[in-house]
Amino acid sequence: MSNTDSQPNHELNLDQCEICSELSGVERSFEKYGRPGDTQRLPSPASRLEPAESTEGYDNERHHVKRCPLCGTFYKYDLTYEYLVNGSEDEETLKRLTPTEARRFLDDATYNALLQKMEQNLNNPDVMVRRYAARSLTSHTLELGDIAKIRTYLAHTDAEVLRGALAFLWNCVDDHYKIAEIAQLKDVLEKLRSHADENIAAICKYVLEGLTREESRL
Repeated sequence: MSNTDSQPNHELNLDQCEICSELSGVERSFEKYGRPGDTQRLPSPASRLEPAESTEGYDNERHHVKRCPLCGTFYKYDLTYEYLVNGSEDEETLKRLTPTEARRFLDDATYNALLQKMEQNLNNPDVMVRRYAARSLTSHTLELGDIAKIRTYLAHTDAEVLRGALAFLWNCVDDHYKIAEIAQLKDVLEKLRSHADENIAAICKYVLEGLTREESRL
């Protein structure tokens, strides 16, 4: 069953939350039966996350959204199992969601308050907080189709804000989502391919290559 009786403090930032401050944007576990040396567990704070929706049934148990009981941040949880003759494998993925990705769990007032907080957090001293803020705002504006606003995030002087915005576009391309909208940013992405930061340049290259693949399927 969903466990949403507790009321989280949405004013807490990721760096102020004793659970989320210990989790990366994406966490993975891996277990191969018969090879305990290869086992990698999710960080222990992940066990404190609570289901935000029903986990009854085979599929829901393995694929559902969790919520941090302290700050209210949402995470997508996925468990995959592969049967292999030489040792079956389990893999868990825990991905931090933006408020827009978790929109169905939020009322209008809470959602709007979170977006206002994300705008403020673009100037937060903590790197993780700034990246998540940029990611969240890019998610929201892409959903609205506000490409001009996304351009302002991609032109930001803070490399961490830029990194957060690009990371969200990367995931969208991987998920085959909003391709036509992201394609309108090609000119900016092309310029950023020569960015002094090699990681930023590599992300732009990946996004552009993904757009090319998607467009070739049309």
